[in-house]
Amino acid sequence: VTNKKTLVDFARRKLHLLNKHEILKIKFIRDNKFIQNEEYTNTFSNKIHNFHNNCHSSRIMNRCIFTGRARAVIRLARINRISFKDAAERGKLVGIKKRSW
Repeated sequence: VTNKKTLVDFARRKLHLLNKHEILKIKFIRDNKFIQNEEYTNTFSNKIHNFHNNCHSSRIMNRCIFTGRARAVIRLARINRISFKDAAERGKLVGIKKRSW
């Protein structure tokens, strides 16, 4: 099931992947300890600021691959807790079984 938010998140991930190395290069040059010039630093900060907002990793949201839900996503399986519980009960997840104590 894909909803609009899942598609937007996918587009953000693609955009981040395309620009990740360029942003890292600019950040590395900007934060260089040997060159501490305020104008120089401001120039590179502006270059980073001019990238599209969706290029940055902080805009990426972990979403469930089945439902698109953004809350309570288990990173190991990239599914939310509700889908995880259902799949585990049905035996769809290899190596996962219910445990009670």
